[in-house]
Amino acid sequence: MIQKEIIGLIRESIGKVLISEQSEYQWAEERRQRDDWERENLHSGDLGSAAHALYYFLKSEGEIGEDKDVYDIIPMGSEYDMYVFSTSDDLDKQWIVGTADDAFESAKGYLKDQIDSEGLATLFSSDFISNYVDKENFEHFLRNNFDEYVREEPESVLDERDRELTEKQTMFIQYLELKLQKLEKKLESTEDQDEIEKIQNTIENTQEKIEEAIEHYVEQYKDDIESYFQDWYGEFNLTVIMNNDLIDVDELVYDVVSTDGAAHIMNYYDGTSDEVRFEGDTYEIMVWNR
Repeated sequence: MIQKEIIGLIRESIGKVLISEQSEYQWAEERRQRDDWERENLHSGDLGSAAHALYYFLKSEGEIGEDKDVYDIIPMGSEYDMYVFSTSDDLDKQWIVGTADDAFESAKGYLKDQIDSEGLATLFSSDFISNYVDKENFEHFLRNNFDEYVREEPESVLDERDRELTEKQTMFIQYLELKLQKLEKKLESTEDQDEIEKIQNTIENTQEKIEEAIEHYVEQYKDDIESYFQDWYGEFNLTVIMNNDLIDVDELVYDVVSTDGAAHIMNYYDGTSDEVRFEGDTYEIMVWNR
């Protein structure tokens, strides 16, 4: 019974493939009859223009017969901003084609998806990643972290004079940090005006010291992410970096594609591409599946 079911699934799969291939050939013939890709019907970067670019390339390379025309270039879908084509000789062999701009944008999209699925640490070294710190986000991250650290452990950053706070004063500082309304209620219950003024002055001075300490830490590390992580985490912690959006991924991706080229990113077959000029545009052609 199981064998029959398997054979049935295989036959069904083969049947679907054959139907799909017949449909592609039929649509190609319909395009030929309508002359959809006649030059007057084309626009910069559209499907027909990309098909012409691939046709001229394959013809120059001897990979398509002299008896074939542009309608033997078969559209098979798209990948990012580029078109996927096969030929009527072999639907399994595929190329991706697009203008230079389309190829660049496609490579950026492809690399971003790779980063999302594989992670920055898998694709790039820590030294390379550290070059793309989002300075604004990192400074905001530092200020939040040190604000919390300093306020939870003020004794770690205040000088000896400021550490010698009475229990009552410490309580007032805590109330100030949590909620000003609570502090005001406590002040209302204190009748000694001199004591109130003294406590308020101590609170203000302590607050100034806390802010100074926070700014000191931010200034120390805002331009040196590696030192920050070494001092506070013991290592360059990519999990913390990614969870707090500290890397400018867009800038990193742009630089990688600009430096390595779209084909190096998109063409996993051999990392190369060919260029063809058609109607004033440059088209990049890459092997997608061979």
